[in-house]
Amino acid sequence: MSTNKSISAIFILCLCLCSFSLDAQYGNKKKKSRDTKTEDTSTKSNTTKDRSTRENTEVYDPSTYTTESSASNRGGFASNLYFGANLGQIGLANNQLTIGLSPFIGYKIIPSVSVGILSKGSYNYLGNGSGTSGISWFNVGVGPFARVKILNQFFGQVEYEVSRSAIALNSNNEPVYQRRNFAYAGLGYLQGFDDLKYEFSINYNFSLPNVNILQRIDPRIGLSYRF
Repeated sequence: MSTNKSISAIFILCLCLCSFSLDAQYGNKKKKSRDTKTEDTSTKSNTTKDRSTRENTEVYDPSTYTTESSASNRGGFASNLYFGANLGQIGLANNQLTIGLSPFIGYKIIPSVSVGILSKGSYNYLGNGSGTSGISWFNVGVGPFARVKILNQFFGQVEYEVSRSAIALNSNNEPVYQRRNFAYAGLGYLQGFDDLKYEFSINYNFSLPNVNILQRIDPRIGLSYRF
């Protein structure tokens, strides 16, 4: 009887120990699983932060931005320059032929306003009407100008010219030159491609004394590049 009770007590004690051991193992597995999930979540979060940091660094890298900005600003002065030339001062009357050429270079202060410098040269020929050779001479000039573009197809221009021009013939039928200053204002029309355009303008010379209005008008036709 006493032996049976002892065996029963030992059996119950073994069951309790087994149960406690199983509970402890199950708790450890559950904790390990929870720790593993926490580490995975932390790893994913760090990976996401690293990717975001790399992307932000690639997009907003100050050194890259500075380099691109500097590259875009290189050649800024040259990109605002434009060139062209006009034929003008064309006349044929009273046995006299006149034709002028005026190349120019301009700089755009803003897209619609520009300043520049132009030079002028004109060839003049005066025949004597007797079949013999006549007299020829050249006038030259240089000066500043300013332009305003209107609606991309029209422009206004003012200019000032310092000129060396023939004003008379001496007793030997040779031209007598004199320094003269001229002021012009005019309106023009543009047409053509993006960079290369032809232009037609009507300019009025305010500085010709004792000359009628029609003789003060100087029509010009020419080409301009990047204006």
